[in-house]
Amino acid sequence: MSKEVRPTQEGGLGRREFLVLTSSCAAATLALGPNLFAGALSTRDVAIGFLPIDAVDASDRQAALLSADSIASDGSFLRHGVRVRVAGVGIGNDSRRTIVLQPHYLVDGNTDLTVDAYRFNRATRMPGGLTEFGMPVDVDQRLRFSLVTAQRNPPTRHGNDDADPRQTSLVTFSLLSEAGAVPLTRGYYVVVPLHDGAAAPRWSAATLKTKDGKVLMHEMTSGGLQPVDREHFVLRMDYATAI
Repeated sequence: MSKEVRPTQEGGLGRREFLVLTSSCAAATLALGPNLFAGALSTRDVAIGFLPIDAVDASDRQAALLSADSIASDGSFLRHGVRVRVAGVGIGNDSRRTIVLQPHYLVDGNTDLTVDAYRFNRATRMPGGLTEFGMPVDVDQRLRFSLVTAQRNPPTRHGNDDADPRQTSLVTFSLLSEAGAVPLTRGYYVVVPLHDGAAAPRWSAATLKTKDGKVLMHEMTSGGLQPVDREHFVLRMDYATAI
Protein backbone atom coordinates (compact mmCIF):
# COMPACT_ATOMS: atom_id res chain seq x y z
CA MET A 1 0.00 0.00 0.00
CA SER A 2 1.36 3.42 -0.86
CA LYS A 3 1.89 5.97 1.85
CA GLU A 4 1.07 9.63 1.53
CA VAL A 5 2.94 12.74 2.66
CA ARG A 6 0.89 15.91 2.60
CA PRO A 7 2.14 19.38 1.71
CA THR A 8 2.47 22.16 4.22
CA GLN A 9 -0.40 24.63 4.54
CA GLU A 10 1.46 26.98 2.19
CA GLY A 11 1.23 24.32 -0.49
CA GLY A 12 4.85 23.11 -0.40
CA LEU A 13 6.34 19.91 0.96
CA GLY A 14 7.44 19.92 4.58
CA ARG A 15 11.20 20.34 4.98
CA ARG A 16 11.65 16.95 6.62
CA GLU A 17 9.61 15.12 3.99
CA PHE A 18 11.39 16.98 1.20
CA LEU A 19 14.85 16.04 2.53
CA VAL A 20 13.81 12.40 2.82
CA LEU A 21 12.37 12.24 -0.69
CA THR A 22 15.06 14.19 -2.56
CA SER A 23 18.02 12.39 -4.16
CA SER A 24 20.95 13.00 -5.49
CA CYS A 25 15.18 23.58 -29.89
CA ALA A 26 15.19 26.66 -30.64
CA ALA A 27 11.53 27.70 -30.42
CA ALA A 28 9.69 29.21 -33.35
CA THR A 29 8.18 32.67 -33.07
CA LEU A 30 4.54 32.36 -32.07
CA ALA A 31 1.82 32.84 -34.65
CA LEU A 32 -1.33 32.85 -32.55
CA GLY A 33 -4.72 32.13 -34.02
CA PRO A 34 -8.26 31.02 -33.12
CA ASN A 35 -9.58 27.53 -32.38
CA LEU A 36 -6.90 26.59 -29.89
CA PHE A 37 -8.54 23.26 -29.09
CA ALA A 38 -9.68 22.41 -32.60
CA GLY A 39 -8.50 19.11 -34.01
CA ALA A 40 -9.13 15.40 -33.94
CA LEU A 41 -10.27 13.77 -30.74
CA SER A 42 -7.51 12.03 -28.83
CA THR A 43 -7.79 8.60 -27.22
CA ARG A 44 -5.24 9.63 -24.56
CA ASP A 45 -6.54 10.98 -21.27
CA VAL A 46 -3.93 13.78 -21.20
CA ALA A 47 -2.21 15.93 -23.81
CA ILE A 48 1.28 17.27 -23.12
CA GLY A 49 2.95 20.31 -24.68
CA PHE A 50 6.50 21.59 -24.25
CA LEU A 51 8.76 24.65 -24.39
CA PRO A 52 12.51 24.80 -23.64
CA ILE A 53 13.44 26.63 -20.44
CA ASP A 54 15.20 29.47 -22.25
CA ALA A 55 12.16 30.07 -24.44
CA VAL A 56 10.21 30.96 -21.30
CA ASP A 57 12.78 32.26 -18.80
CA ALA A 58 15.25 34.10 -21.02
CA SER A 59 13.40 35.03 -24.20
CA ASP A 60 11.58 38.30 -24.78
CA ARG A 61 9.65 36.76 -27.70
CA GLN A 62 6.57 34.63 -27.31
CA ALA A 63 7.21 31.12 -28.65
CA ALA A 64 4.71 28.53 -29.81
CA LEU A 65 4.29 25.38 -27.75
CA LEU A 66 5.40 22.06 -29.21
CA SER A 67 3.99 18.59 -28.76
CA ALA A 68 6.07 16.84 -26.10
CA ASP A 69 6.09 13.75 -28.32
CA SER A 70 8.41 15.58 -30.73
CA ILE A 71 11.34 16.16 -28.32
CA ALA A 72 14.32 14.02 -27.29
CA SER A 73 15.30 12.95 -23.76
CA ASP A 74 18.40 14.25 -21.92
CA GLY A 75 20.60 11.62 -20.27
CA SER A 76 22.41 14.27 -18.19
CA PHE A 77 19.60 13.94 -15.65
CA LEU A 78 21.19 10.65 -14.57
CA ARG A 79 24.18 12.61 -13.21
CA HIS A 80 22.40 15.69 -11.95
CA GLY A 81 18.97 14.53 -10.79
CA VAL A 82 15.71 16.36 -11.47
CA ARG A 83 14.20 19.40 -9.80
CA VAL A 84 10.50 19.81 -10.52
CA ARG A 85 8.54 23.01 -10.06
CA VAL A 86 4.79 23.22 -10.32
CA ALA A 87 5.13 26.56 -12.09
CA GLY A 88 1.47 27.21 -12.75
CA VAL A 89 -1.99 25.66 -12.59
CA GLY A 90 -4.86 26.80 -14.77
CA ILE A 91 -8.07 26.23 -12.83
CA GLY A 92 -10.24 26.49 -15.92
CA ASN A 93 -14.01 26.69 -15.96
CA ASP A 94 -16.65 24.76 -14.03
CA SER A 95 -15.84 21.55 -15.90
CA ARG A 96 -12.63 21.20 -13.89
CA ARG A 97 -12.31 17.72 -12.42
CA THR A 98 -8.65 17.21 -11.46
CA ILE A 99 -8.24 17.74 -7.72
CA VAL A 100 -4.82 16.27 -6.86
CA LEU A 101 -1.40 16.16 -8.55
CA GLN A 102 0.91 13.53 -7.06
CA PRO A 103 4.55 12.74 -7.86
CA HIS A 104 5.58 9.12 -7.21
CA TYR A 105 8.73 8.04 -5.36
CA LEU A 106 10.27 4.59 -5.15
CA VAL A 107 11.41 3.85 -1.60
CA ASP A 108 13.80 0.93 -0.97
CA GLY A 109 13.55 0.07 -4.64
CA ASN A 110 9.99 -1.26 -4.62
CA THR A 111 7.65 0.73 -2.34
CA ASP A 112 5.58 3.28 -4.26
CA LEU A 113 5.14 6.50 -2.26
CA THR A 114 2.79 9.22 -3.56
CA VAL A 115 2.96 12.83 -2.38
CA ASP A 116 0.18 15.40 -2.70
CA ALA A 117 2.14 18.19 -4.37
CA TYR A 118 -1.00 20.12 -5.31
CA ARG A 119 -4.66 20.02 -4.26
CA PHE A 120 -7.75 21.87 -5.43
CA ASN A 121 -11.01 22.11 -3.45
CA ARG A 122 -13.85 22.42 -5.96
CA ALA A 123 -16.44 23.33 -3.34
CA THR A 124 -14.55 26.49 -2.34
CA ARG A 125 -12.57 26.81 -5.59
CA MET A 126 -9.48 27.26 -3.45
CA PRO A 127 -6.27 25.98 -5.08
CA GLY A 128 -3.15 24.91 -3.26
CA GLY A 129 0.09 26.83 -3.52
CA LEU A 130 2.82 26.13 -6.07
CA THR A 131 5.57 23.73 -5.03
CA GLU A 132 9.13 22.80 -5.92
CA PHE A 133 10.80 19.48 -5.11
CA GLY A 134 13.53 17.06 -6.16
CA MET A 135 12.94 13.67 -7.76
CA PRO A 136 15.46 10.86 -8.34
CA VAL A 137 15.70 9.50 -11.87
CA ASP A 138 18.68 7.16 -11.52
CA VAL A 139 16.63 4.24 -10.14
CA ASP A 140 14.46 3.40 -13.15
CA GLN A 141 15.18 6.40 -15.44
CA ARG A 142 11.67 7.78 -15.31
CA LEU A 143 9.42 10.14 -13.33
CA ARG A 144 5.79 9.32 -12.66
CA PHE A 145 2.90 11.62 -11.74
CA SER A 146 -0.75 10.90 -10.97
CA LEU A 147 -3.64 13.20 -11.80
CA VAL A 148 -6.55 12.32 -9.51
CA THR A 149 -9.94 13.32 -10.87
CA ALA A 150 -13.40 13.39 -9.31
CA GLN A 151 -16.90 13.68 -10.72
CA ARG A 152 -17.84 16.60 -12.95
CA ASN A 153 -20.20 18.31 -10.47
CA PRO A 154 -18.70 19.84 -7.32
CA PRO A 155 -19.48 18.00 -4.06
CA THR A 156 -22.58 19.19 -2.21
CA ARG A 157 -22.26 17.36 1.12
CA HIS A 158 -20.12 19.28 3.59
CA GLY A 159 -17.90 20.48 0.71
CA ASN A 160 -15.95 17.24 0.93
CA ASP A 161 -14.02 16.33 -2.23
CA ASP A 162 -12.88 13.11 -0.56
CA ALA A 163 -16.47 11.76 -0.76
CA ASP A 164 -16.37 11.71 -4.59
CA PRO A 165 -15.53 8.58 -6.57
CA ARG A 166 -12.10 9.05 -8.12
CA GLN A 167 -10.08 8.01 -11.13
CA THR A 168 -6.32 8.32 -11.60
CA SER A 169 -4.35 9.07 -14.76
CA LEU A 170 -0.65 8.25 -14.73
CA VAL A 171 1.82 10.46 -16.63
CA THR A 172 5.37 9.16 -17.15
CA PHE A 173 8.41 11.21 -18.18
CA SER A 174 11.25 8.94 -19.25
CA LEU A 175 14.88 8.87 -20.37
CA LEU A 176 14.12 5.60 -22.11
CA SER A 177 12.41 5.05 -25.44
CA GLU A 178 9.15 3.49 -24.30
CA ALA A 179 5.60 3.56 -25.55
CA GLY A 180 3.26 5.94 -23.78
CA ALA A 181 6.01 7.86 -21.98
CA VAL A 182 7.02 11.49 -22.58
CA PRO A 183 10.74 12.17 -23.24
CA LEU A 184 12.38 13.88 -20.24
CA THR A 185 14.48 16.97 -20.93
CA ARG A 186 14.99 20.46 -19.51
CA GLY A 187 11.92 22.57 -20.11
CA TYR A 188 8.34 23.44 -19.29
CA TYR A 189 5.70 20.75 -19.79
CA VAL A 190 2.01 21.62 -20.10
CA VAL A 191 -0.23 18.76 -18.97
CA VAL A 192 -3.85 19.12 -20.16
CA PRO A 193 -6.42 16.54 -18.97
CA LEU A 194 -8.72 15.36 -21.76
CA HIS A 195 -12.02 14.67 -20.03
CA ASP A 196 -14.85 12.92 -21.87
CA GLY A 197 -12.95 12.64 -25.15
CA ALA A 198 -12.09 16.34 -25.33
CA ALA A 199 -9.80 17.49 -28.15
CA ALA A 200 -6.12 18.05 -27.48
CA PRO A 201 -4.83 21.62 -27.71
CA ARG A 202 -3.47 22.91 -30.99
CA TRP A 203 -0.06 23.62 -29.51
CA SER A 204 1.14 25.91 -32.30
CA ALA A 205 -1.65 28.36 -31.38
CA ALA A 206 -0.61 28.60 -27.71
CA THR A 207 2.30 29.88 -25.67
CA LEU A 208 3.46 30.16 -22.06
CA LYS A 209 3.46 33.46 -20.23
CA THR A 210 3.97 34.44 -16.61
CA LYS A 211 0.93 36.03 -15.00
CA ASP A 212 0.76 36.96 -11.30
CA GLY A 213 3.81 34.82 -10.59
CA LYS A 214 2.39 31.75 -12.35
CA VAL A 215 3.38 30.33 -15.73
CA LEU A 216 0.17 29.64 -17.65
CA MET A 217 -0.89 28.65 -21.15
CA HIS A 218 -2.11 31.64 -23.17
CA GLU A 219 -3.86 32.11 -26.50
CA MET A 220 -4.62 35.13 -28.68
CA THR A 221 -8.19 36.43 -28.45
CA SER A 222 -9.92 39.59 -29.62
CA GLY A 223 -8.78 41.16 -26.34
CA GLY A 224 -5.14 40.18 -26.84
CA LEU A 225 -3.06 37.42 -25.29
CA GLN A 226 -5.17 35.78 -22.54
CA PRO A 227 -4.88 32.73 -20.23
CA VAL A 228 -6.58 29.64 -21.62
CA ASP A 229 -9.82 28.91 -19.76
CA ARG A 230 -9.16 25.20 -19.39
CA GLU A 231 -7.51 23.28 -16.57
CA HIS A 232 -3.84 22.55 -17.09
CA PHE A 233 -0.64 22.03 -15.12
CA VAL A 234 2.70 23.60 -16.02
CA LEU A 235 5.71 21.62 -14.75
CA ARG A 236 9.25 22.99 -15.01
CA MET A 237 11.89 20.24 -15.22
CA ASP A 238 15.53 21.18 -14.62
CA TYR A 239 18.75 19.70 -13.22
CA ALA A 240 18.81 19.36 -9.44
CA THR A 241 22.54 20.18 -9.32
CA ALA A 242 24.58 22.63 -11.36
CA ILE A 243 26.57 21.42 -14.35
